[in-house]
Amino acid sequence: MSRPSPSDSFSRDLQHEAEHRRLEQEARRAAELIQQTSIANSPEARIRIWEQRHQITLPRNPEHQLIDVIADATALTRAQVLEEQRVRAEARAPRVSG
Repeated sequence: MSRPSPSDSFSRDLQHEAEHRRLEQEARRAAELIQQTSIANSPEARIRIWEQRHQITLPRNPEHQLIDVIADATALTRAQVLEEQRVRAEARAPRVSG
């Protein structure tokens, strides 16, 4: 029986480390998914989590096909997603002082 070489041990360590990182990433994604659909979070928070996970911002067009995708993925209604879209549009609009 031969002894494992240092390179075999190093290779196993690298594989173990890669598997550990993969499992941590899966756990983080699972936690984000739970938060993304949790009724404990506001619609704004749930949409922001979705945006971060997918690196896409909420479309500005109320007819955009992603509105329904986001609603489904966040367990929100289309109306709730459109309301967040409206709130963001108001925040972007220049204020007129009178």
